[in-house]
Amino acid sequence: MDFYPPETIQEFWDSWQPDEELVAWELGVYRGGYLEQMEHRAKTSLELQTVVLLIWFAWRVGGLMLIGMALFKWKILGAYRSPSFYWRMVMVGLGVGLTIEALGMFYMIQREWDVHVMIPGLLFNYFASLFTAAGYLGAVMLICQRGLFRKLQRKLSAVGRMAFTNYLTQTIICTTFFYGHGLGLFGHFERWEQLLFVIGVWGLQLVWSDLWLRHFNNGPLEWLWRCATYMKVMPLRKEQTVVVHEPPLLNMR
Repeated sequence: MDFYPPETIQEFWDSWQPDEELVAWELGVYRGGYLEQMEHRAKTSLELQTVVLLIWFAWRVGGLMLIGMALFKWKILGAYRSPSFYWRMVMVGLGVGLTIEALGMFYMIQREWDVHVMIPGLLFNYFASLFTAAGYLGAVMLICQRGLFRKLQRKLSAVGRMAFTNYLTQTIICTTFFYGHGLGLFGHFERWEQLLFVIGVWGLQLVWSDLWLRHFNNGPLEWLWRCATYMKVMPLRKEQTVVVHEPPLLNMR
């Protein structure tokens, strides 16, 4: 950052440690009308979908997808390996991952969360997340092998099968509650209230996804996507189920 133009560094500081005037302005924008929000959101969205996508998200998400495909191919994701294998994943993954994350927290606290150490500080979590994810994965596979929490597993599976629908549903719920074209509650919730809201949305989606898939083959948006993929109206209700021979690459759900 020492080589950045002064105005760019100032922009970083303003976003990292905003003053009361900037906070009040942003609260006003998100509590305002839809068009007022878009003037601010469009700029942020453009940056995320161009520069940030190319230098950060594309590489990280693409790499993680390849790792996930490898884990699927090696039958690690299907709980096919031995319990001892998954226990090692838990112990090594969480042991290494949480240690690296703790070091990262210490590093940032020692430097008082200065914006100049933001990128080096993020690298601790960047690499630690690979290990912690492996640890959590091992724990989930052990739970599946032992047949624990079967009802919860079924509900989580339903949420996963309706990921497209649930993703957009979260957007609709949250923007309706918090943005100005809805209830305008942006900035009114304390941290603990935000946490309760998140848990409430999750709970709602766990229940409604399970109920929906008891009667239908796919979520609403997943159904539309399948119709577009096969260029014909696919059966939606359970009793209309037919066998579809899918291309190999589309067979990974």
